[in-house]
Amino acid sequence: MAGVAPDQVMQCPDNEVCTSLLKFCMPRGVIAPSCISEADVTCPSCDGSSLFVCTSRTTFQMCNGNQLTSQVTRCKENTYCSIGLNEFCVDRCAILRSNTGFQCDRETPLEG
Repeated sequence: MAGVAPDQVMQCPDNEVCTSLLKFCMPRGVIAPSCISEADVTCPSCDGSSLFVCTSRTTFQMCNGNQLTSQVTRCKENTYCSIGLNEFCVDRCAILRSNTGFQCDRETPLEG
């Protein structure tokens, strides 16, 4: 969490997730977590069937078969990656209307 000292962030025990309920931590699978760490985010990968995949909320990359190419393309300001909606980048309203959420809910693409 940016701007918060690490010793001030409450951690849930293993196999539990944080919630916005009165009980901060609950067993994984009982309720959807209200906060997700970057490590828990699953994003589309190159599987040989897609030419592009979202690699963060605002970036996408081209696939070369099963591998990502090195060039990261950024959506213009106030738009979000939405390859599943048959566009590269759309405004937030289109994401909300689709009821699918972000295809890759990361701040930035993973390195490597």
